[in-house]
Amino acid sequence: MNELQFETSPYLRQHKDNPVHWYAWNSASLAKARHEQKPILVSIGYSTCHWCHVMAHESFEDPLIAELMNDYFINIKIDREERPDLDNYFMNAIQAMGISGGWPLNCFLTPDAKPFYGGTYFPPSPNFGRASWKQILIAVHEAFIQKNQELNQQANELSKHLIQLNELRILETLDNQNIDFEKLLIQLKASFDLNQGGFGNQPKFPHASLIRLLFQLGVLRSNNSFIHHGLFSLKAMSAGGIFDHLEGGYCRYSVDGQWDVPHFEKMLYDHAQILQALAEACRISNDAYLRERARHSIQFFERQMQDVSGLFYAAMDADSEGQEGAYYVWTKAQLQTVLDDKLASFMECFGYSNLDHHHTDLKVLRIRPGLLYSDQLIHLLTEQANALAALQEVRSHRIKPSIDTKLIIGWNAMLASAYCAWFLADGNELDLAAAQKIVNQIISKGFRNEHELYRYLIDGSGVGQGFLEDYALFVKALLDVYSLTGRDELVRKAESLMDFVLLHFKVEESFVLKTSARFHADAIAQVADWGESNYPNPNAILSYCGRYLNEALNSFKYQAFVEGLLSQIQELALKHPVSMGGWLEELVSFKESVPLIKTNAIEKLLPFLSTTYIPGLMLIPKSGEDGFQLCEKGLCFQSVDLPEKLLPLLSKYS
Repeated sequence: MNELQFETSPYLRQHKDNPVHWYAWNSASLAKARHEQKPILVSIGYSTCHWCHVMAHESFEDPLIAELMNDYFINIKIDREERPDLDNYFMNAIQAMGISGGWPLNCFLTPDAKPFYGGTYFPPSPNFGRASWKQILIAVHEAFIQKNQELNQQANELSKHLIQLNELRILETLDNQNIDFEKLLIQLKASFDLNQGGFGNQPKFPHASLIRLLFQLGVLRSNNSFIHHGLFSLKAMSAGGIFDHLEGGYCRYSVDGQWDVPHFEKMLYDHAQILQALAEACRISNDAYLRERARHSIQFFERQMQDVSGLFYAAMDADSEGQEGAYYVWTKAQLQTVLDDKLASFMECFGYSNLDHHHTDLKVLRIRPGLLYSDQLIHLLTEQANALAALQEVRSHRIKPSIDTKLIIGWNAMLASAYCAWFLADGNELDLAAAQKIVNQIISKGFRNEHELYRYLIDGSGVGQGFLEDYALFVKALLDVYSLTGRDELVRKAESLMDFVLLHFKVEESFVLKTSARFHADAIAQVADWGESNYPNPNAILSYCGRYLNEALNSFKYQAFVEGLLSQIQELALKHPVSMGGWLEELVSFKESVPLIKTNAIEKLLPFLSTTYIPGLMLIPKSGEDGFQLCEKGLCFQSVDLPEKLLPLLSKYS
């Protein structure tokens, strides 16, 4: 029987009618594998994943293939957005086997849930040197029968390796560990794509945390080339097909190196991170084009991706009508029909790229690259407003991609922080109100008890248990909103949750916290995770939270945690800066002793802050006292009665 019919995850429910006897990951399905001594097939994906859909249609809906899967394996489906801990563990397992990771992620386990083989997408028939899914199923089954002892030994060794993978030695102190900034800048610059923006070649991901690191280092080390590359990267991706020029919003990544053709799904976590990078970019440059792109994206998510509660959905699918990008692409004939005599003018501003080499008649819209630094770009876009509206009117009658309606706690918290960043950039009270609404809703509906977060909400109910990332991102959101409002109950809640996390996610003989806690009973391995993938590591976020709470509470309560954590990670972060941008941003902030301003009148500072980017600046509400006090490098200057009097002290940032 297919047990996914009883699940709440939209991704799992997509597979509830498969002939495969799918189970969810839980103690009962794991016990069944042990009892029957059958190997486990774990298949991981997410509801908006194109290649997950492809493999489902080609293989999981095929009765003959399903029969093999049912006969040979206990088949378990996992939503990576519901269980990031399991996704991370099995992704590490696949990569440890020398196999490139991705989704769908398919991993074979022994009956006691130890991985021994896997891969990503497998075709239904052999092609391009890849074995078919049917061949893989038969080969794994035969290996399990004929080479069981060897296979179990391999699985045991791999499981030990995965546990050791995230072990880091504790160093005594950070005092004598200096950052070699010259070396760090050289390492980062080597990854720049100076022609197209961003980092590396294809596929091209936004890497918003790296862009924010460039802004931080550019200001602190007076390196204009880093600031320029961060701004150029945001401009380039905002002009490319990765940006939806009709409705707004950034797609997950570009399959090419020019930002032309995206992988079309839109993820809430990308939206939140890019918005924060854009807010900082606008404080640095006051760029009208980037400001317009950000507002366009905010409007899209508020219009299409917001629940009535004020929280936001997880993602919009890449596919519609069974095809990736069908909602977004155009033929030349369609453009001509819609725009008619406006087409020539439209093509002066916009160009297009072929969807792929199989569908050269289908085009993805983008702004012409040559206009990227034109003073007339905003004017040209304004001139094309009617043409864009006409195209959107036609597109609105197409079948829209589906939406994953999970309201993931951590991702919503990330967006609350992004709204706070935009309040600093624009001073728009609606942004602060949106941030407060998200935080208030999570406080009201996001907890199963005083301290335990749900992983997500759906259809009015809480599901699962929060992971380290949910706690870290929510504690930061609480502090970000507190810093702008002075709501004392938020800083008290943040302190309480911080204490809860340090108790329940603790790893013996390490400051790096575990992905899952003691109450995650079905976690396969409660290991610390120092890596970064889609967004900054939650440990780095909690380090910032610890530093902020120390200042807000006027204590050293979290000093040992912060210093111990950063001492463990510094060597690794400096060795791999391109893949550890979130860690480095926090490490640099700690080492550089970022400034803080204590005040009960944040609104009077906004005109200055909206045009000045101070990396890592902490705003500490100072109740009961008037004035503004700047503290930097352990020294607090005398309070002043007007914010303008702080300007001489902050002149190096302006």
